[in-house]
Amino acid sequence: MEQSFINLLTEELSISVFFSFCLTFAIALIKYIVPPLPCDLTILILSFLSILKNKPFFPILLGISIGGTIGALLAYRMGLKGKEFDLFGEKIEVAIGKFEQPFKKSYFFTLLFNRFLPGIRPIIFPLAGFYRINFPIVLITATIGNLIYAIFIYFIVSTAGKEFAEIKGLYKILGIWIEFLLLSFAVFLLIFFYRKKLFNVIRKNKNGS
Repeated sequence: MEQSFINLLTEELSISVFFSFCLTFAIALIKYIVPPLPCDLTILILSFLSILKNKPFFPILLGISIGGTIGALLAYRMGLKGKEFDLFGEKIEVAIGKFEQPFKKSYFFTLLFNRFLPGIRPIIFPLAGFYRINFPIVLITATIGNLIYAIFIYFIVSTAGKEFAEIKGLYKILGIWIEFLLLSFAVFLLIFFYRKKLFNVIRKNKNGS
């Protein structure tokens, strides 16, 4: 699939500024609506080939930022409307409601760095809608978060050399490190916010022993 996409872009299509923006915009938007699609890899390949062809990266950066922001807002609206019209069912809503307090305690950073959070990324903005997080905060974090992701992609393709394999390897390495740092920060926040309960549990265990 990867090689077919590369051949399509290099041999059959010319990467124009308009084409780069439109394709990236569509892919970045769809990523929030249909998460299983390999959108991140497609953006990475397109960015890599644009750099190789000495094309400006700005259209791709703009496409990621605008398309990703709109996609995030659509996902937010899906969660909002699902809550409003009871589309999830009572059992699902009860299960989701259990995570409301932890989510709201760190929602700003969770929304801001959503593109780098593995596993839970597809549900972050729908949850923000379900929990009725303020729209201005959602808009700001979605915009800045997608811009950070676009800069991250540019850093990868501009420093990985000429081989696509090197880019994929660097993407995975940098992604793991960023995910590790963000998850560590999230764990730190949870420990900080629930420190009193943890200390009480530790004290009870000591007294019991």
